Amino acid sequence: EYERKLSNLDAEADRILKVFTEQGIAEKEKIISQAHEAAERIKAQAELYVEQELAKARAELRAEAADLAVKMAEELIVKNVTDQDHQKLISENLERVVSKN
Repeated sequence: EYERKLSNLDAEADRILKVFTEQGIAEKEKIISQAHEAAERIKAQAELYVEQELAKARAELRAEAADLAVKMAEELIVKNVTDQDHQKLISENLERVVSKN
């Protein structure tokens, strides 16, 4: 009788150990899966951030290039426009103003 009960206890202990082992494996797989999902989300967020920063840097670079082009054009105009050119521009603009009125 005792040996049968002891045998049953051993079998029950083995069953419980098997159940806990299976649950542990399932929990481990769940945790690993969640970690992979979190890593993918973080990676996607980082890629989005990099794209946004890159777009921002490009826009700033374009603006700086445009400003530089305008400054260079102004310098060229100042260097190359003579007093005679100034007088001609003033006369032409005055004629336009007068003709519109």
